Amino acid sequence: MLETAGYSVLLAENGERGIEIFRESHNEISAVILDMAMPGLSGKAVYPKLEEIDNNVKVLFSSGFSKDERVVSVLKSGKAGFIQKPYTMKTMLEAVDRIINT
Repeated sequence: MLETAGYSVLLAENGERGIEIFRESHNEISAVILDMAMPGLSGKAVYPKLEEIDNNVKVLFSSGFSKDERVVSVLKSGKAGFIQKPYTMKTMLEAVDRIINT
């Protein structure tokens, strides 16, 4: 979806690899999308590690559960957003745009 809309996308097969990629390229990354159910580390476990690398990291959490309780406290910080699955391309692009431009 994001590549179709013109975004450059870096993919990670699990939370640990996502942290490595972010460590290597965080200056070039505008936003990170984390699923709450990822192989290895969950999105909630990855998020504080990304913040250690860059305190201003912008994250969009995704889950099949409405406002996943694991994300609620993070959302209150204002540095993260949430999108519920399933989502449309329009909804995803709007959410990514909101995260990048906050």
